[in-house]
Amino acid sequence: DDVPTVAESNPLAKLPTLVLGNNGDGVYDSKVICDFLEDEALTNKRSDLGPCNWRLRTLHGCADGMMDAQVLIFYEKKIRAENNIAYQAWIDGQNEKIMRGFDQLELEVGRGTLQAPANDTPASAAECAVATCVAFLDTVGVRWRDERPQLVEWFQRWQKRESFIKTRADVNWKTGEATDIGFGRDVLDGKKVEG
Repeated sequence: DDVPTVAESNPLAKLPTLVLGNNGDGVYDSKVICDFLEDEALTNKRSDLGPCNWRLRTLHGCADGMMDAQVLIFYEKKIRAENNIAYQAWIDGQNEKIMRGFDQLELEVGRGTLQAPANDTPASAAECAVATCVAFLDTVGVRWRDERPQLVEWFQRWQKRESFIKTRADVNWKTGEATDIGFGRDVLDGKKVEG
């Protein structure tokens, strides 16, 4: 919140914000950005997939909800815990949502709903949302891999996509060097964060 450079393109000063061109116009809100990018890439032609299309769009919502749950855990452990009012049962409930989400993603890989597109093939917004969710939860140290081999394989293929490599949250897109994303395992593991 209140990041001056983001506020130039989004009055809410919230991420994600997609900045268009050099004039600073912004498209914001995850779903709007995804719809915009999907239209730009013309991948929305996948709507002829029938039930699979709706499962993909539902998985987009699942991925968003999983990330929301993790952010809420972060707030609970960082802000509320500092005031001695963290509620562990609520944190556990958020963790359960995340794990159920991973179970659903594993199921959908097995069904063929989630397929890692080839490097030169456009991906749908839903597929990108799921890959981003898995990457984010990996970055903050959520352990999901042991019981989900199909999802592990799917994600490994995604990690090889050039577009995915160039847009990782923990890598500076200009330099290609690792960068601190500002929060993560330290807070989630209950360690005190300065600042």
